[in-house]
Amino acid sequence: MEDVEKNPLGAAGETNTGKEKIFFGFINKKLIPLKLVYFIYISSLAVIRPYLALFMYELGLNPFQVGILRCLEPATNVLFSPIWGSIADKFGIRKSLLVLCSIGSAVFLPILLLVPPVPVVDARRQEYAAIRDDNNSREWAAGSEAHQRIGGGGEDSGDLIDELFPAVSLLTFGLTGLISLTESLFTSGFIPLLDAHTMEVLERYPTASYGGQRWPGALGVILFSPVSGLLMDMYRGHGPEFLPTFLLFGTLMLMSIIPVLIMEDATDRRPPQSFTGELSVIFSDFHILLTFLMYVIIGACNGIIVAFVFIYLKDLGGSQFLMGLSLTVTCITEIPCLLISGKVIERLGYEVVICLGLLAYAVRLFCYALLEDPWYVLPIETLHGVCYGLLWPACTEYAKHLAPEGMATTLQSLTHAAKAGIGKVLGIVLGGLLYNVLGARIMFQQVAAVTMVILILYVGDRLYLLMSARPAENSEKSALIADDKNNNKELDKAQIPVH
Repeated sequence: MEDVEKNPLGAAGETNTGKEKIFFGFINKKLIPLKLVYFIYISSLAVIRPYLALFMYELGLNPFQVGILRCLEPATNVLFSPIWGSIADKFGIRKSLLVLCSIGSAVFLPILLLVPPVPVVDARRQEYAAIRDDNNSREWAAGSEAHQRIGGGGEDSGDLIDELFPAVSLLTFGLTGLISLTESLFTSGFIPLLDAHTMEVLERYPTASYGGQRWPGALGVILFSPVSGLLMDMYRGHGPEFLPTFLLFGTLMLMSIIPVLIMEDATDRRPPQSFTGELSVIFSDFHILLTFLMYVIIGACNGIIVAFVFIYLKDLGGSQFLMGLSLTVTCITEIPCLLISGKVIERLGYEVVICLGLLAYAVRLFCYALLEDPWYVLPIETLHGVCYGLLWPACTEYAKHLAPEGMATTLQSLTHAAKAGIGKVLGIVLGGLLYNVLGARIMFQQVAAVTMVILILYVGDRLYLLMSARPAENSEKSALIADDKNNNKELDKAQIPVH
């Protein structure tokens, strides 16, 4: 929990007493705008991002096409997050870039409402959708026509391409992709820019934590996610059911500009003389490379959950209200984990927290595969507290720890690119293919199994490095003891009187 956030010294070296009491303790007034940015911006994402896959699905696109489109956002994270970070570090215009990102997202994403739906939904996709979540049925076991075509059961590749990309859907697919790609260029910059700004501002507040600034974002999800789902359920039959969510998204996104402009400036830092030189030193360390590989795996798990869980719940008969409520549950567990994340990371270390987060993802995915009643997704979503509330601060603080002078935003951007970029692309593309070919249940089971295997390998590697480091430490200690003894002997000889 965020107990007290205070700046020991003000700008003139005076004690900072600017704090106000709220229900859980004290916060510094100077940090309120920073919390508001997280609250408003993440709230804007919560009202539309989880429903984008469902929106595309109801346009008539199949799960594989939805997966391809949803991977555009993480793909742009890979390419453009480091660019945003490098520009901010080099020119010191972080706030201006944050404003630009907010305006770009607010303008471009609502244009998706103008995309025409697929005029005719392919009958084979309807047949496949009816059986994909009953993988033990007689029809599936016998190898239905749809399963044989998609699964590669002897048909030529042309049938598979026609199944995954029906000609009638290409216009909808192309327009949706173009708009999504443009909007994602702006989305890719905001969070890494804001996280880097936050970590530098908190250097002036030793008792404040990153999780203590990030938790209002989870509160925003709690408040706005069920409202968004309820608005869609209520608006259905009166017009485009997704219209309220897009309008709410644009409004909140533009509102986030206000606290960005008034939040405290970060510490001025000199840019490094050589970005490539500093990065080559960092990524020549095998331990760091392995940690970034873990970020990729974490991003893959998150990508599958974000892209396909709502489609899965829809196929099980769940409503949009249930989907919004599930997000509320995730954030109820996320907030306390964010508030204690600093203490947990300090006690356990970055690597242990990262392993705990990956374990939570594996259990979560396996539980999805067991769902029969969509309402049972609510207890499963309580694992999100560990998956995000502990894991994200660990990754963010570790990036700050690794960053050379003047490269804080660049390292945050690279961390974001690994998790929300490369990993998310792999998860969405492979998840969409597995969903289309094998169905949701088998997809979740297989991804959970792979996650556990990778976790075991990572833990084994860490234990091996730990055990191999102990003999070196013991030999170093022995050498120091021997040196001390030799020094003592020489001292004794020097003290013997010579006659």
